[in-house]
Amino acid sequence: MSYVPSILTRYRYPILALLSLLLISEMVVAGVDLVPIEHDWVFGCLLFLTTVVWVGMVGLIGVVAPVSGDIMKRVYRILAYFSLVLFLMGFLPILLGGALAWLFWQWYWLFLFMVWIGIVVVVGAIANAEPERSTEITLHLRVFSIVMIAWLGMVFQFWTIEMEDESFVLLISLFVVVSNSLTLGVVTLRTMLADRRRTLLLYIMVVLTSIGISTAAYSIAVVLGILSAAIVGINAVFVLALLVAIPGSVLWTALIGTMRRSVRNITVTGIGLLVMILVVGWYWHRTMDNGLYAFSGEERAAAERVLKSARCPDTPLHLITIRIVKSDDGEFLLHGYTWWRLPTGDCRQP
Repeated sequence: MSYVPSILTRYRYPILALLSLLLISEMVVAGVDLVPIEHDWVFGCLLFLTTVVWVGMVGLIGVVAPVSGDIMKRVYRILAYFSLVLFLMGFLPILLGGALAWLFWQWYWLFLFMVWIGIVVVVGAIANAEPERSTEITLHLRVFSIVMIAWLGMVFQFWTIEMEDESFVLLISLFVVVSNSLTLGVVTLRTMLADRRRTLLLYIMVVLTSIGISTAAYSIAVVLGILSAAIVGINAVFVLALLVAIPGSVLWTALIGTMRRSVRNITVTGIGLLVMILVVGWYWHRTMDNGLYAFSGEERAAAERVLKSARCPDTPLHLITIRIVKSDDGEFLLHGYTWWRLPTGDCRQP
């Protein structure tokens, strides 16, 4: 098996291209709903495995053969244009009128968003840009996108799943403050205090200052999120996640900019893997059907009535997809599924 690393290194770009085609093909198959219900879990495992292997291959290229900054300049332009197109596709329909807002949530929009995330992950992991002034801006541009999506995805998912659980909210708050504090402390020691002599008093001052700044920033974000929900009517969970993700992303991007190239590429690869798992999981869930296609005629009409009256455990933002099946004794059964099509338990009829 010693020849495997040499093969992966020598044929890294063809392998990455094949993995990319495989991943895109699997997303298309999921989008057009070609997978039978009984094989959902098999295809979901295959999609997860392909995602992990694809990101791993990207990370390998970033470590053993990063692409020079000159070549990546053209890629940055493509990425910028693609980002603009996604923005127009996603938000203009909502701004222009509610009749077009449904475009934002269609699976093909999520597919394009997935492609954009894939490009960002590749660019962030394989580009060879040392943290010098000439490349600092491009470093932040490509890394910030990945970190922002990772922070936003994690915080948003935590808040939406267990928002009513006070102990869980406290745990989330502690996680946000501690992670931001550690990141801010490391960034401060590596930049502004890089020339200072390391003493115990210096470390204590940096820790206390970082915790104070992170706590204040998080508290302000919570207050603004609650006020926005009360005054403007915007969903507080989304606003809270956004306000927490912005400072967290800035700090993590600054920390990544201080790392050596190999460590930086590995770190970006890890964050990219987290992002891909988060987003592919929601894409896989979003493309899930409700099971009505298995019925026809009067049976389908009865199944539709049952499905419309279904009640599932309360979940913020209705992050559950209900699928209807028929038992052996002819009874309609309702099953709830969420992120990565994980079962949430049986739903019920009123």
